[in-house]
Amino acid sequence: MSLEELIRKRQNLLQVQNENNFDWGSIIAGLYSKKSHFIYELIQNAEDENATAVNFYLYKDKLVFEHNSENYFTIEDIV
Repeated sequence: MSLEELIRKRQNLLQVQNENNFDWGSIIAGLYSKKSHFIYELIQNAEDENATAVNFYLYKDKLVFEHNSENYFTIEDIV
């Protein structure tokens, strides 16, 4: 599956959820009450892959996260 196909599928899912007034925001807010929680998740994922170093690069329009594990996410990991 290509990234474009994944994006299209996620957009379709979001449209159906919106049409049915499904409120993911409340569910997610309850699970992750702190806005910075995702940082801990990234570090934990890197540790799970035996990384020994991580880097965060903060830009005006994005955050880039890197680690030194030989295992990387692929498109199949997020489908």
